[in-house]
Amino acid sequence: PLGVGSHQSIGGAEKMHDAVASFVRTLCEFLLNKTGVEIDPRHKLFPWVIMHATYLVGHWHQRREGLTAYRALTGRDCDHALCIFGETVHFKDDEIAGKSKAKWFKGVWVGIDQRNTGGHIVLTTGGYEICRSVSR
Repeated sequence: PLGVGSHQSIGGAEKMHDAVASFVRTLCEFLLNKTGVEIDPRHKLFPWVIMHATYLVGHWHQRREGLTAYRALTGRDCDHALCIFGETVHFKDDEIAGKSKAKWFKGVWVGIDQRNTGGHIVLTTGGYEICRSVSR
């Protein structure tokens, strides 16, 4: 018999875990091939890889019935513009006032902010920024 909390009784959660783990492996392998840097669980980028993998699974991965989780929840497809994970981008800081001050800065794109309005998350030398506009 299936017990409460057994692997068999939580099949949907196990499938989600497998999908996220697959995306994490793919992203880490991509970064290794692109940069030569191995991203293991102790690497500073690893939490960002996991966060982006969960975003990809929830918003873009089609389930058996042909729907993404996002479409099943909202009734429409996700239309967020994505960059390549780990790609160097320029991002616009809208909070800087004054026409003579620089508003575009360089950073590394690591995903979409799911808590906010879908802003881009960009790593900088000082931490991370969430912004509306990025340019390659």
